[in-house]
Amino acid sequence: MLVRQAVRVFAEHRVTLAYVWTRPDNEAAVKLYTSVGFEPNRQLVMTWYPTEPNS
Repeated sequence: MLVRQAVRVFAEHRVTLAYVWTRPDNEAAVKLYTSVGFEPNRQLVMTWYPTEPNS
């Protein structure tokens, strides 16, 4: 219900682009987002984490 409400607000405010991030193996999330109109894309998101905290 919350995601549907967000999409409704997007439409009311004429939002032209919205992203959600989830892992492809999170089937429940993928099903939820596609059910309200989100579509998969080919964006690559890369993340780097330091191996040791900065001192």
